[in-house]
Amino acid sequence: MTSTQPQPLFDNLSWMDNLKPNAVINEYLSSLQVENIEKEYALAKRFLLSYKGSQDTFNSYRREVERLCQWSWLHQGQSIKEIDRHAMEGYFEFVQKPPKSWVSQKHSQRFIEDANGDRVPNSEWRPFLIREQRKQTGKTYDGLSQATLRAIIAGTSTFFTYLQQENYLTQNPVLLIRQKSHM
Repeated sequence: MTSTQPQPLFDNLSWMDNLKPNAVINEYLSSLQVENIEKEYALAKRFLLSYKGSQDTFNSYRREVERLCQWSWLHQGQSIKEIDRHAMEGYFEFVQKPPKSWVSQKHSQRFIEDANGDRVPNSEWRPFLIREQRKQTGKTYDGLSQATLRAIIAGTSTFFTYLQQENYLTQNPVLLIRQKSHM
């Protein structure tokens, strides 16, 4: 396992809908050396684009899918297909206490344009953000509210259900967790 700093995977809707592959993302994915990563990335992108009719829903799912993919591929070094119930329990613990290198104190765009007009990952972006009220009290990222954790569970479960419907997975590991006893 590693806690190397992640880079964003999914741009905003207007850029994601572009069929042109992003060379920087492809290079990043290849560097992770995880089996089936290109297929999983394509499935995640299709899942997200299925919500292009609602910007808020798209943004919510993008955040959750991106965190899950980064955790699985970068932090765990495994494909999403390998995630089981026990790994999901570990993921839900992870999102409550992510490594400091995964947390930002300011909101940053995922991607920016370079001098050539190409979309490149913003090095200041992080998957987790310390909210303004925490900064004012001097608190660090110290866990999630129950409502936020429920939203993460719901978003992650919806993504796994999609992967089942696409015949990529046989089970949804989130549904295998007894939420009352573990969450």
